[in-house]
Amino acid sequence: MQLFKRSKRRSKSSDVAVPAFDRKTMTKLMVIAPATLLLAYCAGKEAVVGITRGGLVPAMIVSRELDIRVVDSISVKSYHSGGGKADQRREAQVIKAPNPDVMGDGTGILIVDDLVDSGRTLELIRSLYPKAH
Repeated sequence: MQLFKRSKRRSKSSDVAVPAFDRKTMTKLMVIAPATLLLAYCAGKEAVVGITRGGLVPAMIVSRELDIRVVDSISVKSYHSGGGKADQRREAQVIKAPNPDVMGDGTGILIVDDLVDSGRTLELIRSLYPKAH
């Protein structure tokens, strides 16, 4: 995979390579490469749990790359319906919990989300499943 190639545009220094990424290369760099880096860290995980809504797609990608067949979700609400502004936040609450038979205390479970804002969602999930990663 060639990540850098000469562009038809010339920079001030002709020795500088300009990055030229196509969609397939960007997918490999942004999605598949980080997921495969998780292999060493996540060896032996039994299930992947995505935090809805943004964590579902990354959880699916990670589970596919790690060849983990058990995938579940957890839904946590910490905003009023008006959006995510600081004055509209409230205490995080679980709306939909994952299968308790799968979760236990979190041993062997990988929790996946797409971002961290206030950290309240992850704090709540870690209190429920202290041995999850």
